[in-house]
Amino acid sequence: MTIATVIITDMPDNQYTIEGTLDRPEAINEPPTPAIIIATYLSSHIKEVSDNAIAWYNQMGEGK
Repeated sequence: MTIATVIITDMPDNQYTIEGTLDRPEAINEPPTPAIIIATYLSSHIKEVSDNAIAWYNQMGEGK
């Protein structure tokens, strides 16, 4: 079993950092599991996902 963790940290001025970890880093060299597949997809699309999430929030009126 592989556990992929994504940590999103709030920073000053509405900035944020995103980092990810695998509980077993060597799992990246093994046959893909759902955790690896999803984590890889998120990491390769993180800018788009982040921008879409913030745009969605602002569109809902809560971010105004």
